[in-house]
Amino acid sequence: MGVLRKGEIWLVDGPRGKRLRLIISGDLFNATDVPVVLVAEVVEGEVLRDSPLAFPAGVDRTVLPDRLNWTTKSWLVERVDVLDADAVAHLDRALRVILDC
Repeated sequence: MGVLRKGEIWLVDGPRGKRLRLIISGDLFNATDVPVVLVAEVVEGEVLRDSPLAFPAGVDRTVLPDRLNWTTKSWLVERVDVLDADAVAHLDRALRVILDC
């Protein structure tokens, strides 16, 4: 699998099936032996619900940064995309709003 990086979109195959998730935990944390990473939900196509913090990730994906969860590293099966610098900046702003920092 290699080193996991903030801003990567992965296909996750866990107990609830296959889903797309964006890694939002920092690279230093991701490089540890901790078996989980912090992720945000990624949906394909239109936004499934009203989320003022949602932003596009590529042509046909939307990140919902207010839908956070932990996922087990071993469930990450395929890296499907990497956010560009503008999208990472948008993610960072959204996380600051969510965390009030």
